[in-house]
Amino acid sequence: MSRRASSPLDSVHLPIAFEPIYLPVCDSARAQAVSRARAGAPEGTLVWAGAQQEAQARVAEWHSPDGGLYCALILRADLPAHRLAELVPVATVALGTAIAEQVAAMAELRYRWPNSVYINAARIAGVWLDTGSDWQVLACGVNVEQSPRGDFDCACLREEGGVPDLDVKGLLAGYTRQLLAGLTRWDEEGPASALHHLRSRAQRPGDLLTLRLPDGGALSGEFAAIADDGALELETEAGMQRIAMERYLGVG
Repeated sequence: MSRRASSPLDSVHLPIAFEPIYLPVCDSARAQAVSRARAGAPEGTLVWAGAQQEAQARVAEWHSPDGGLYCALILRADLPAHRLAELVPVATVALGTAIAEQVAAMAELRYRWPNSVYINAARIAGVWLDTGSDWQVLACGVNVEQSPRGDFDCACLREEGGVPDLDVKGLLAGYTRQLLAGLTRWDEEGPASALHHLRSRAQRPGDLLTLRLPDGGALSGEFAAIADDGALELETEAGMQRIAMERYLGVG
């Protein structure tokens, strides 16, 4: 009788609400989840990639060094675009909380509105949202063991987090646990809790910020605040600008 080949899933503990699929190598967990969502895969399907070859971030390529955490979750929420955009800070805060559980106490964790996680001023992770007529895909990428080549503002958790033996499986388990809790809270109470945590570790008023918009343009100014609905308030040369999350994320 032949034995089933072992899988990394055998030794990682995920919430039972998620149905995991492990792919040792693929184009990207995000692309694979989008393809499965379009084909009718159920809510809760979680694609985890051991290695990615053609990953994309929001408006550019996402460099995916070996030893990172790359996963994407399929959801099927029937909500307008501005509500779906709220999924991004929910996932970003869940990822940041899971990272904070793993790194050294002295590591400074901060968020960059609305979808990036930084440790000690270096970008460590990002969250992205894709939407279709009846599906959403929440994807994340985390530099764990190595820093991306050529990205001057990026680093990896093992270096910046002060934990040389940080484990991808443990981070995945922590992230999915926090994500499920965050999604449950969002479904019951809305985005207030996630936005509170995002705001508490976001940029400081007056920090310079440049946003790359989905239409290819850019907007620069000083960070002012994150509004109660999640919009960014940015002080520019033309005055105060308000950027809705759904606009920035290209949702809807």
